[in-house]
Amino acid sequence: MSSTAFMIFRSKCPTLLIPDDASIWSVVEQHARTIGGKPAFICGLTDKTLTFAELLRQAKQVCAGLAANGFKKGDIVILHSFNCLEYIVAFLALNRLGAICSPSSPLFNGKELANQIKTAEAVAIISHKKFAKVALEAAGLGGIPLSRVYTLGQADRPSGLQSIENLIAMNLPFPNIPPIDSHQVVTLPFSSGTTGRPKGVELTARAMFASGRIPGYRESKTGAVLGILPFFHIMMTMNFHVTLYHGKPMIVLPGFTPETFLRTVEKYKLDMINLAPPLVTFLAKNPIVDKYDLSHVKHVKSGGAPLGKEVERAVMERLGIRVLQGYGMTEFVGCGCRTYPNIVRDGSSGTLHPNTELRVKDLETGEDLPANKTGELLFRTPAMMKGYFKNPGATRAAFTENGFLRTGDLGYIDDDGFIFIVDRLKELIKYKGHQVAPAEVEDVVNSHPLVADSCCVRGHNLMTGEEIPKAFVVLKGGETLTSEALIAYVAAKVAGHKRVREVEFTDVIPKSLSGKILRRKLQLVQDEKMKMQRAMQSHFGCALVQGIFEMNDPFLRVSDMHGGYLLASLEAPASPRIFTSSYPDVPVPKGKMVWNMLELHARERGDKPAFVCGITDKVLTFAETLKKAEALSAGLAARGIGRGDTVILHSFNCIEYPVVFFALNRIGAVCSPSPMLFNGQELARQMEIAKATVVVGHRAKVLLEAAQLRGIKPQRVFVFGENEDSTSVESLEYVTQIVQR
Repeated sequence: MSSTAFMIFRSKCPTLLIPDDASIWSVVEQHARTIGGKPAFICGLTDKTLTFAELLRQAKQVCAGLAANGFKKGDIVILHSFNCLEYIVAFLALNRLGAICSPSSPLFNGKELANQIKTAEAVAIISHKKFAKVALEAAGLGGIPLSRVYTLGQADRPSGLQSIENLIAMNLPFPNIPPIDSHQVVTLPFSSGTTGRPKGVELTARAMFASGRIPGYRESKTGAVLGILPFFHIMMTMNFHVTLYHGKPMIVLPGFTPETFLRTVEKYKLDMINLAPPLVTFLAKNPIVDKYDLSHVKHVKSGGAPLGKEVERAVMERLGIRVLQGYGMTEFVGCGCRTYPNIVRDGSSGTLHPNTELRVKDLETGEDLPANKTGELLFRTPAMMKGYFKNPGATRAAFTENGFLRTGDLGYIDDDGFIFIVDRLKELIKYKGHQVAPAEVEDVVNSHPLVADSCCVRGHNLMTGEEIPKAFVVLKGGETLTSEALIAYVAAKVAGHKRVREVEFTDVIPKSLSGKILRRKLQLVQDEKMKMQRAMQSHFGCALVQGIFEMNDPFLRVSDMHGGYLLASLEAPASPRIFTSSYPDVPVPKGKMVWNMLELHARERGDKPAFVCGITDKVLTFAETLKKAEALSAGLAARGIGRGDTVILHSFNCIEYPVVFFALNRIGAVCSPSPMLFNGQELARQMEIAKATVVVGHRAKVLLEAAQLRGIKPQRVFVFGENEDSTSVESLEYVTQIVQR
């Protein structure tokens, strides 16, 4: 359906009532009266149970204890813990007090936790006892007094700290505090920060109630829900609100280990489980899954990050389990859309939640798009955030004039109301004018039977400078696969502009706790490599040519030069589309090479310095440079290395570097310089692309690893220096030894 001004797609679900005085606390109070003896939360490790009545009692006691210690409405408190029953008690207590709970990752160290304290302007920390040292460090850095650091758990906590269990044991009378205002902020999670610095997201009591109000687990016959994903993440915050609202028990696990996870699912005969994409992939591919009876599991709900349809199909084919995807953001408590078991479409994130509206905006014109057209997704829902904490500029930028939230995600809605997420707007790759969505490419790469995981980023063509799709790839243990084979595999399945143009094998793809690919980290790695390659291509070439020609023309000053252009032809006719240099043309004699210039200078000014080591003052004159290069070229030629061979030169700056460069030039070999930051796998990748058969340089272990990966014999590996890593390279020859012979 569309309005006159906008094309707005609305949920086909019945509208749900969200009362003005709504809060999850009132729901827990009601359940304590009506189903008080039923389990609300069960520890999956110990079977310890919190009934609804006991949950309310403990939360009231903690609320009373915090109020007695001076906590008040509006105070921001960091909740820093892995999943446990006490987490929910503390969360609800803060909620009732009118304080604001700011959940924090249990993986944070002291400095990271202190950053959240400062950003949120928190006045206290509640941390699990196992993280007490981290909490104390963070409190010191963040200016929180010791009296405002509390622990979850009684034993093994540092002296002087209060615990939530102590507050419960005090059994103080419930304080006379005003009821919860549904429009007050009760939760301050932080956005994932995958495209920028994390921002505090202000969520009200009404928004949290709305997140729990959505149809929850009607499809589940057992009624129990698995709480294995981290509680601090918005997906699980939403999920425990859903279980609280619907009066369902949650089986709580502190984290993921394969055996514990599978044993718990088997023990409680769970028929529906909530997982992040890495755990769905685990079900699809890990052999240990076959050791457990999961026949009772009918559905897996996946959220927190995109999941490719190939993984969905793999889980269905292997286990007969239907994967139900959803989509949401911290900014609207994860409540965007979800998939229902009776209406599933492969690759879709489902249909709109009740009370939810969607617009799809054209990236170029800003106009609303109809069904089946891809654009930026904009949502409006009662679970919407109030804004970003003390960041009015970001808040204004996030919302449209009529209250829709700009997600920064690309997607579309089809004719039947199914929503498909294509990718992050900021992560698109532009290849020859076409937009390429990394997630779509990853889905195809991950479908290869030898691939365990992948991440697609913006690579760059070193010659043209244009963006290309590049894939970082993790192979399954013990498997081997060439980049050419993988590139061909993808090419057979996608349009031409979506083909992977470069592959780099790696050990791990960085991800958040929710399973979201931290693409920005690998993009930074790729960008740094590109900068280094460009710098080496430019400045090394400039310095060599300037040093050998030694002309006084300012054209040849390194600061004025851009590598490669010096030897370029400037004979093209002037035209409005061609920019020509304002400097005089430089003569480039036909048939002459840099080697010829080196010979000339060795004859006419051989005793003058050509290269000087800035650390040791060691000098190579032009005559010495020529002599060493001639000796090395003869030695390499005697070892069968010559015209057409590609040789990797892997070294930091040293005066031997140009000797090798000139020697390779002399025998007609091709020199392919390599960044010193490369590890063995990265160096092997360059060798593969360049079709190199010889490698010369420093860091013998890296050279050997790369050579071994490429099947190159040690006799084709040469190292600088006579004493470097001598114990590990006994079979290798040294460049200096060849020269001396």
